[in-house]
Amino acid sequence: MFPNCPVKLCCSPKPARGHGRSATPNNPVASSPEPAKSRVAQVDGRGRGCVRRDRASTGHQREVSNQTTLLLEELEALKGRLAAVQDQHDSVHNAAQNGHAYVLSIVAAVFLPLGFLTGLFGVNLGGMPGLDNPLAFLWLCFVMVGATLLAVVILRLNKWI
Repeated sequence: MFPNCPVKLCCSPKPARGHGRSATPNNPVASSPEPAKSRVAQVDGRGRGCVRRDRASTGHQREVSNQTTLLLEELEALKGRLAAVQDQHDSVHNAAQNGHAYVLSIVAAVFLPLGFLTGLFGVNLGGMPGLDNPLAFLWLCFVMVGATLLAVVILRLNKWI
């Protein structure tokens, strides 16, 4: 079929491509000459490539194929390791976030009753208890300190702090 091709042929529908260098009339081979046992590519008039493969190139292809397979297996292993590292990072991040939420809830549990009392006694209405007593503010301060201590004791008894 291809008279210029050696005995072992592998014909493809596309012409063989070089490394971007083309032959010209002044320079028949633009690239450096290849060894005699390497691939030789020729294109016939119908645009079909004819490539000779010898034992050395077939062995090289097997070696490249084996190396590619090993690299793909290594990439899969790295993908698994990276997934494990990401899971570990996420769990550490979630634990830190849970710790911050815990501290925020403890602070809210201590200061919420204090905010309620200050809001209740901050209203300037007639008939509030302690308006006629000069020690009412002092009693309010003691009640607020007692409420804080009570909240801390309750949190400690439940082992939340």
